[in-house]
Amino acid sequence: MLRKHIKIEPLRWYYHCDRLGMLVWQDMVSGGTDYKAPIITAPALLPIRLKDSHYKRYGRASAQGRAEFMAELHQTVELLRNVASLAVWVPFNEAWGKFDALAATDELRRLDPTRTIDHASGWHDQGGGDLKSLHVYFTPFTLRKRWKKDSRAVALTEYGGYSLRMAGHDFSDREFGYRRFRSAADLGAAFVRLHEREIVPAIAGGLAAVVYTQLSDVEDELNGLLSYDRRVSKLHDHLVQGVTAQLVLNPPAPLSPDPETRNAMSPGMLVENEITSRVALTLPNGRLNPAAIGWSRTPLHDTSGIGRGMQRWGRNKRWEYWAITSPTHIVSLTVSSLDYAAVHELWVLDRATGVSIGTNVTGVLGGSATLPASLGDGSARAKTGKLQIDIAEVPGGTRLRASTPRVRLDIMAARPAGHESLGVVVPWNSRQFQYTVKDVARPASGTLSVDGVMVSLEAGESWAVLDHGRGRWPYSMHWNWGAGSGVTDGRTIGIQLGSKWTDGTGATENALLVDGRLHKISENLTWDYSTTNWLAPWHIHGATADLVFTPFYDKVSAINLGVLGNNTHQCFGHYDGEIADSDGNRIKVAGILGWAEDVHNRW
Repeated sequence: MLRKHIKIEPLRWYYHCDRLGMLVWQDMVSGGTDYKAPIITAPALLPIRLKDSHYKRYGRASAQGRAEFMAELHQTVELLRNVASLAVWVPFNEAWGKFDALAATDELRRLDPTRTIDHASGWHDQGGGDLKSLHVYFTPFTLRKRWKKDSRAVALTEYGGYSLRMAGHDFSDREFGYRRFRSAADLGAAFVRLHEREIVPAIAGGLAAVVYTQLSDVEDELNGLLSYDRRVSKLHDHLVQGVTAQLVLNPPAPLSPDPETRNAMSPGMLVENEITSRVALTLPNGRLNPAAIGWSRTPLHDTSGIGRGMQRWGRNKRWEYWAITSPTHIVSLTVSSLDYAAVHELWVLDRATGVSIGTNVTGVLGGSATLPASLGDGSARAKTGKLQIDIAEVPGGTRLRASTPRVRLDIMAARPAGHESLGVVVPWNSRQFQYTVKDVARPASGTLSVDGVMVSLEAGESWAVLDHGRGRWPYSMHWNWGAGSGVTDGRTIGIQLGSKWTDGTGATENALLVDGRLHKISENLTWDYSTTNWLAPWHIHGATADLVFTPFYDKVSAINLGVLGNNTHQCFGHYDGEIADSDGNRIKVAGILGWAEDVHNRW
């Protein structure tokens, strides 16, 4: 949402807000003669509330000027009434030329009864409109008990105002801001701290809306999120996305009070917490534990609260998925439980012939699945008449065994000393969330038998990837997932990429593994690919990655049972390009075997 402050833009601006879905709070243009400091400034520090019928105090002694304002109010409504994105009218800001705000509100209601009205943004509240509208800059913001008696929504319609000069991108030598900073790192830390300590708790207590001051620097004010010329963002976009995710989650306490657990890959980048000690995924009431939000280099989340009892029964999803790539074959194993059903699969692709063999089994109420409460707590098994899978942790790695009437395998996914894996919590909201571990570039060896023909998978040429998940899902979900393992220039490279289902959550599922060391990528990468030609090259790119994925095989599955459905294109192929590691070095990627997928899921 954007509050268009005491200004009307050309209609083209509102067209773009309509097009983007950007809600607009529209101020009227201020009027009047000279404003008096005790009226417009003192309420920022003192709880002063004056009637607005004393026109001279507000610079509104002129009856002609008041009539002119009301005429322009009519004209503004007529000009903008058909702007779809316009959500709120703001007739008066603070005390700037304010007068008869209740009468102005009544007139706005008559002209446009469809929209919310903030009759007095800031101070000198006359008790009208739909919002109790507050501006707070110099004191910590907390909700007051007496406000609960007010029938209007409580809105913090100005706050923050932190300034940072961007040399070469400003308008003048003047610098106005409510608190000055000298580095982006300090500004970012203060921005996060402000929201975690004041705004998030207030939202949990009932605060309905917030408007940060302000989007961009203007001529004499340097307190924007963007520079005056709009060329420089003072805050990393993922930091802002992470703060936004905290507001949406609406937890009862700040999400991450310990700044030492935050990732500091770049100055001021504090959005994704690095979890470094054991933590429960859920609270005792079954909701997401705010302290669990973040990422880790090794599995640290206790997920035993998922799939236990009747908490959100029918929305719990637990799975173990393994994929093995080799010069001759690609193999995947799935053991999963969806509360009311268990879904298992063993699938093999012969790369030389392009022939695949798949065995899919669905069991009622998940009785055919054995899944550990948390990763590492025990074996994962599927046992049915057609398919048996046994995934067990053993010294040095994970042993994968499976059999169907046509296929048997016994593969060891080794875990080299110091090998790291990516664990991520994706917080859609406090009731729906996902914890996943992506463990790539695990050296694989063992045997695979297809229709009695035995094949050996040699270490150094074969790789295993784990996708472990526990969570409570929304009904409908669309995601991208990509992974790859191999060797480039003598270094073992693992790629982990995720998209779509993390959008807007403040989390990413992107990482690079180099010789067992994990490099977290805190950027939402762009995925460009054709949905009419799945075997055309995919382009996955951003500031930290520029990869081309060239598929050679499309594994397609589609289920449409009305309210339940799945449409999957999992394409296998090779990755080429480069990715930046945590130190900013560009790491070459050449011929890394893996997959990229597009999945729509309803259940």
